Amino acid sequence: MPANEKRYRRLALLHEKLKRLEQGRLARLETRARDLSDDEKKLIEYFNSDSFSQIFPDLVMGRIRSNRADQAETASAIEQQAAATQAQARRLRQAELMLDKSVERREREAAEASLREILERVAQTPKVSAR
Repeated sequence: MPANEKRYRRLALLHEKLKRLEQGRLARLETRARDLSDDEKKLIEYFNSDSFSQIFPDLVMGRIRSNRADQAETASAIEQQAAATQAQARRLRQAELMLDKSVERREREAAEASLREILERVAQTPKVSAR
């Protein structure tokens, strides 16, 4: 295996690991967004129920506002992370293409060398006439 091919293989493995890391970050952010949404629903239900929220409406509304701000921040982070994940996927694809081209080049060169060897053997064999 030529040095370039080894290098491309290592590069592709590195980009695969980086892609998995980016996907993990994105999944954690999406989980956080779902959790915040669930918390908001619970807070609104709590606020609408006949409970202590009627005694402390400002406190519950403050938590709802804080939750919404966290949701907006998380949504922004999800957009950024999705873009980073897509960029990493593109880099992985480029590394895989470089590896594929390197393998194809090596195989083509081996086939050409084999063909040259066969042609040289054919050219060196004595021709037998049918007389």
